[in-house]
Amino acid sequence: MQLNFFNNLLMSLNFTNNIMAHSAIQNFSSFYILIFLSLCTSIIFYFFSKSILALSMPILFDPLFQLHLGGLFFTLENNFKISIKVALIIYLMTWGPVFLVSIFLFILKKKVIVIEKVQIKSYLEDNFIIRNINKFLIFTLFLMSILIIKNLDLSKFIFNSPRNLYNILSLTNSQIFITLPGIFLSSISSLLYFKEKRIKGFLLNILLFFTGKKYYIFLPIFLFFLLRVVSSLKFPKISKIFILLLSSITIFAISGIVFSISQGNQPISILKQLASSFDYLGGFNYFVSMNAFGITDGEIARTSYLFYIPRIFYPDKPEIYGLTLIHERLVPDLLEANYSPSFYSDFSNYLADYGLIKGILIRSFQKSIILIPLFFKEIRNRTKLFISYTYFLYNPYVGIITFLLLSFKGKYTRNKKLKNK
Repeated sequence: MQLNFFNNLLMSLNFTNNIMAHSAIQNFSSFYILIFLSLCTSIIFYFFSKSILALSMPILFDPLFQLHLGGLFFTLENNFKISIKVALIIYLMTWGPVFLVSIFLFILKKKVIVIEKVQIKSYLEDNFIIRNINKFLIFTLFLMSILIIKNLDLSKFIFNSPRNLYNILSLTNSQIFITLPGIFLSSISSLLYFKEKRIKGFLLNILLFFTGKKYYIFLPIFLFFLLRVVSSLKFPKISKIFILLLSSITIFAISGIVFSISQGNQPISILKQLASSFDYLGGFNYFVSMNAFGITDGEIARTSYLFYIPRIFYPDKPEIYGLTLIHERLVPDLLEANYSPSFYSDFSNYLADYGLIKGILIRSFQKSIILIPLFFKEIRNRTKLFISYTYFLYNPYVGIITFLLLSFKGKYTRNKKLKNK
């Protein structure tokens, strides 16, 4: 097992060197042009069409956070440069769906209703798990206690190095034992934040540390932010957004450092930790510089449904499908060594399947189509469907788990009304 980890580390270092080798040869990085264009676009939408910007956050948030903000850390730490071609592709694929939605709403002259915060909070009051969150926390701690008592060796491993546990589960295709609890706890935590039960939400947030994935640690904060913005059609004050970003980045960096130390590695600076975590810009630049447009010829789209079927339920699921088709074409030696670098799949999948121009257009059209239902009152007035669909647009697994979670309704509200009568 240690040999596999060591091999993956070597592969990671070698691919990082390849990424750096494909840094653009120029004095000025076009990444800052990308930042300038996206900042100007955000300001224009904020002042002239704030509702469209707010409703587009479920599909905007990830590229803005991973490629723009994360790309900034990667660029500063590594003095990395991208070409103007890469910058324009990222800009068009980030904002293309928003432009199409704007045109659609301008033609229809559609007015979007605001969902009052009290409406969502009232609905959550009738949810069995949210209403009994104290019992749920006690039950969770009880299960953890049983795990500690019955499996002392495993429990020490979980508490000492949760990241290593995740790596082992990944090698055995058993990530579902991390993914499901991580998404479930993240969803509940975000809803507790929305209900202003921050202490209980934070307690669940802490438990996510033991998933060994930094993504799940800050996921509840992001989900809470998305739900608040999309429902109210308003953004928090700039100071609050800055605090949110700063706290998220700090949690992300500290958890990364803790995971690194727990694996026996030397601690590194926060900027280096952030740069190594947000290497999506380097991976996507490598994809474009290798001219990988159209290399899968639609195979990713034809096999993408396999992503939603856990291997534990489908043991014969193919090893190569979806994003791994790109790895098979571009970096077969890394794939064979069980190391899968990120090319930022939300963009690269479309470009690999359909080519440059068609890839940009198809993604923009597809994302705008699935975003449009959030504008209609038929969705916004159905609280369970609205919350689940908002989360689904950001992460399909989170949306599905949240829909199931919100289906556990109790009789609290009905009994309360009868009592009042």
